[in-house]
Amino acid sequence: MGVFVGPNSPSPGTDFEAKSDRIGFSNRSSDPSPASAGDVYYNTSENKLKLYNGSAWENVGGGAQGTTFVDDGNSTPVFVPTICNTITIMGVARGGDGASPNGNGGGGGGGGGASNLSGYDVDGGPLRGATILVTTTGDAIVYSGSGTPSPKIFHAQAGENGNPHTPFSPTNPFHQGGTGGEGGTMAVGPGTAGGDGGEGGDRYLASPNISGTAGSPGGCGGGGGGGGYGNAEPERLGGNGGAGGNASVPGSLLTPNGTGPFAPFSAPTAQPGLSGGSTPPAGSNNAHSYRTGGHTDNGPKSFPLGSEGGKVGGGSAGAGAGAGGGAGGGIVFNGNAYGGGGGGTGAGFISNGGGEGGGAFILIQFS
Repeated sequence: MGVFVGPNSPSPGTDFEAKSDRIGFSNRSSDPSPASAGDVYYNTSENKLKLYNGSAWENVGGGAQGTTFVDDGNSTPVFVPTICNTITIMGVARGGDGASPNGNGGGGGGGGGASNLSGYDVDGGPLRGATILVTTTGDAIVYSGSGTPSPKIFHAQAGENGNPHTPFSPTNPFHQGGTGGEGGTMAVGPGTAGGDGGEGGDRYLASPNISGTAGSPGGCGGGGGGGGYGNAEPERLGGNGGAGGNASVPGSLLTPNGTGPFAPFSAPTAQPGLSGGSTPPAGSNNAHSYRTGGHTDNGPKSFPLGSEGGKVGGGSAGAGAGAGGGAGGGIVFNGNAYGGGGGGTGAGFISNGGGEGGGAFILIQFS
């Protein structure tokens, strides 16, 4: 016969129960308060055995001890459970912005952010009971302490911004398009580098090939370069924008429907980059966002691809502006997309901002 200990004794399943072949812990649907260090109970809502460490309730035993998700420009201190064995980190860094041309060559596309989508295991033993700092303000970083500078245990670098075109000068009479930004790399921990941004197109006087080049594929795709400016005599339209690079998910440990190590989150998916914009009509003066058909408003938006396509440059009579470069492909996770490089803006007499790169995120699991 069992022996029950507690204020409601005898009450099987409610209070501590000592039996001949096992011990039954108190069952509660939520964390009891007040509590003392060393208190243990079974949480019926979470189906977990929990221990009070003196300041907070923690899960006991194997399996996940908790999951933290931080995204898009936030920095958050995170407490590491005292019973944690490993810290598994997954993250994507921010994509670079596309460039706005300062002349007749198209702006370069932004580089894609670096990514680790298979999870990077860090020994949690030395960090037990410590507070670590998680930041997604461009680079995706996890510091081993609560402030900076502290040693980094994870660091995915953001993609670089694209560059404006090289201004006309006696040594540069070709109005060359801007170079694309380099894709971010993994500075600490394994992962995949982002794709480089595409180069903006030259002006027609410099070369018959005035379209922007495509962004490179990578963990997150680079943005396409903006098209170069056309010519008035002979009349020639501006160049098309380059396509955004595709994203990829390398060997993800995640599985759909929340059954992987980062449950309840589902597997991330990689998106292809957008095609570059088509050359607008000669003499047009439009400055719309090339992202999806019908989008004509300027400024930052919630980008389905995790990045924004480049805008069309303003035209003039007799010559056409260059079209915007396509957005680099992003990584879709937790309902949003991250990390793609922004497309470069097409060349024209009106300066329009380049496409904005996608944001960053970090997800951590303690086990």
